[in-house]
Amino acid sequence: MELYTQQTSKLMQEYKTLTEQYILLIQEREDLLYTHREYLESLCLYHLGENVKLKIRFSTDIKKNSLKIKAIQTNMNNKTKVSLEKLYSDLEDDINKCEKEFKIFEKKLEYSKNLLNCEQLAEEEHIEIKQIFKILAKKLSPGMNEGKNKKLWTKTIRAYNLNDLPTLKLLLNIMKTEEERQEEKTEDILIENISILKMEIDKLNLLLEKSKKEFPFNIKDKLNDQLWINKENNRTLDVVKQLSNHKAMQEEQLKYLEIWYTMN
Repeated sequence: MELYTQQTSKLMQEYKTLTEQYILLIQEREDLLYTHREYLESLCLYHLGENVKLKIRFSTDIKKNSLKIKAIQTNMNNKTKVSLEKLYSDLEDDINKCEKEFKIFEKKLEYSKNLLNCEQLAEEEHIEIKQIFKILAKKLSPGMNEGKNKKLWTKTIRAYNLNDLPTLKLLLNIMKTEEERQEEKTEDILIENISILKMEIDKLNLLLEKSKKEFPFNIKDKLNDQLWINKENNRTLDVVKQLSNHKAMQEEQLKYLEIWYTMN
């Protein structure tokens, strides 16, 4: 009986240690893939975004002009002449698709500026959010309850990512008012739970390791290097200049095509 108690106690301690490790990794995952990633992306756009916006603007205009040129040339080759207004009207959906990329980037750039300028949470609130999240993660995360309470866990993740302290408090109260079954953990249950936790921990470690090598984490240090920022901006401006020249030549071609098309 004493041997059983010692073995159970040892398993309980291992389970507790793995649980703490698992919860910390979940918290690191959410901080890394949501808060830190969003901040670094915003910082990258703050330093480089205006020139990238110019690049996308010229690329978009070139795509639109290409559509018009192709439409005129195709119509001329088919000898089924329609008015330019009708020709361009038929291209409206495709032109709008071209504009979509630019508008998405424009909104992202504006959002990034607002994010960097937004008011930061008080330190006390930040600590309380992390504490409540740890409590909820122990009860709701997939590795702890085999995927039960998925809706509450989704709400918890969303509230944590948005620094939504009131919602986290509400979710905590929901958990407290629910009847908790204090299921005695036998050695077999502990061994099974430990195995599940180890697998989940391995998955999280692999995900974190992979993510830290990807954008924007792979340029984190460079975002504090003004020489690198200047170099990237100059490189983008070189591309913008090339696109600008290409657009100018393309517009000349389009102008002559339109004149020739309307006269014949």
